[in-house]
Amino acid sequence: MSKNYYEVLGLASTALPEEIKRRYRELARRYHPDINRDADASDRFKEINEAYCTLSHAGRRASYDLELRYAARKTAEQTRPQKASSPAPTPASQPPHSSRPHSQPVGEETVKQIVLQAQIAYSRGRLLQAAGLCRQALRLNRRNAAVYELLADIYRAQGKTDEAIAMLSYALQLNPSSPSISAKFNRMTGHRSPTRSMPDSGGPSHSSPLSVFDHRSVQLAGRAFALVICLFVIIISLVGAHQAPGNPSRWIAEYLPWLVGWDERLLLCLAGSGLATGASLSFVGRLAPIKETFWFTAGGPRKAVVSFAAIILAASLIFFYGAALVYFIASVMQESYSRSVALTIAAAMILIVLFALVYSPGSQVSLILFGGNIIFPSLIVGWVSADGVRGA
Repeated sequence: MSKNYYEVLGLASTALPEEIKRRYRELARRYHPDINRDADASDRFKEINEAYCTLSHAGRRASYDLELRYAARKTAEQTRPQKASSPAPTPASQPPHSSRPHSQPVGEETVKQIVLQAQIAYSRGRLLQAAGLCRQALRLNRRNAAVYELLADIYRAQGKTDEAIAMLSYALQLNPSSPSISAKFNRMTGHRSPTRSMPDSGGPSHSSPLSVFDHRSVQLAGRAFALVICLFVIIISLVGAHQAPGNPSRWIAEYLPWLVGWDERLLLCLAGSGLATGASLSFVGRLAPIKETFWFTAGGPRKAVVSFAAIILAASLIFFYGAALVYFIASVMQESYSRSVALTIAAAMILIVLFALVYSPGSQVSLILFGGNIIFPSLIVGWVSADGVRGA
């Protein structure tokens, strides 16, 4: 790394966001080309802006800090053999296996470097590469809780919920006092205790009995009630669409002539069914929290975190099938596939077909082509709303 952004701003690596913002304003006023006429003021101003752009964003700053740590470890690794190369006579009385104690720290250091590389790959959205590095670290040390926690994050991003829970269970057994592992495990399992045992550990599994009126039972009852309400809304929407007159409204015929036979009632039915479907899928636990699903990191600390939620929503308002294609292409490029997003796309397609079957004849083609433009964004809004209610 050519420049240390913290040094550019004259701050410590532990600086708070308020300190970073305050320091940036001071330096920007001092080195702005319109104020400072020095020859290097323009270059200095660009460095300050570049440093602030990275350190002011939590995601980019975390990725940059990981790269700083990795660079420091790599430098230390390169300088260590030079110190060890100085000739030092070995006492004749030293036992032959005396070199073994020194191999353990080297192995642990290697595992730490691999884990750090895996964290960098994960922060950039390279999930397959990060998972491969984690498996490499586990071959060296199968009792590293950080590796299992990172693997759980990778599996969760890929939509593999069962595998993620298993990894968190292993991590909890190795480090039961970790608040981050406990929080992730409780969030994914609904406050269940881990029931898996560590591989090759032979240790007993930990479980706690559930009473009839515990938190888990109340949560399941609430989800069942929400599901019934959402299904009722979907059925009412389909019935309303079936009874709609099929005569296009004046403003639809004037501004959206390709929506053949559409009226306001159909628009409300499409939006209501999408909202209810997204909420019901989220309430029953078929969808992961949307904030952990609909984003990728576009590589490196200097590149922004790209919100594919905004891109997909904007594209689906124009053409739903094109938005779905964009997401799947992005998933392949970023080595990340989400079962939750695939389920929402499939649910939207099923609703499109149902509305095309119950609505008035002559409008099926326009419903199949453009019904997703209303259903899919509404489904995402229902997903977000349910996440907010559940606190996900």
